[in-house]
Amino acid sequence: IPVYAFADFPDVDLDREQNVVSLCSHCHNLLHYGSEIDYVLKPVYEQRKELLKLIGLEITYEDLKKYYK
Repeated sequence: IPVYAFADFPDVDLDREQNVVSLCSHCHNLLHYGSEIDYVLKPVYEQRKELLKLIGLEITYEDLKKYYK
């Protein structure tokens, strides 16, 4: 979940290890400027969704995608 979305999650700090993902510059640019982001975002979401729940962050994949459109 992008840190700029902090207002949507007032009870949880988004700047946590469970919510930080390292991406190569190509994948990072795809998320911010690409038209087809599922290639990058979906696997990251699937790998992290349980970790996010552990810190009180629950979000569907469709809701997460909205931050990148």
